[in-house]
Amino acid sequence: MSKKGTKSKTFAAPSPPTIADLAPEEKEKVERLVQRLVSLGREHDALSDEHAQMQQELTNERSHNAEMNLRQEAELAACRNHAKEEVEAGENKVRYAMSLVRLYQNKLSHLLEMNRSSSKNASNAEAKLIRMEGNIKQMELLLETQRSTVSKIHSFYFFTQFS
Repeated sequence: MSKKGTKSKTFAAPSPPTIADLAPEEKEKVERLVQRLVSLGREHDALSDEHAQMQQELTNERSHNAEMNLRQEAELAACRNHAKEEVEAGENKVRYAMSLVRLYQNKLSHLLEMNRSSSKNASNAEAKLIRMEGNIKQMELLLETQRSTVSKIHSFYFFTQFS
């Protein structure tokens, strides 16, 4: 092919070789490769089917897990609500018990004051009784003295009248 003055000639492209053109050993290699390719195709199909089946199982398992999660979350929410109600009820009981304790403390304080007052009154009454007891003893002595005096006067008068 020269650039000046020559026309380019078109060559027919050589046809690709076919199996018939190959040597017998090469034909056997091609046959083994084709069998291997067919075998790999079948394995690929089987693996694709298995993959699809496993993918479906995975999807089903995920769906089942999602349902279980929803149920467990609902149960957990119910448990939390129940626990919250129990805590609130317990807190109410504690508040009630504390109010009773305050009431009892006030009652005890009042009773203590009454006891102190009664004790003071009893002490005052005891002192008054002791004073009164002393006064009574003095009056008894006075009475005894006066009785003795009256008796003497009476005896003297009686004696002077009849003598």
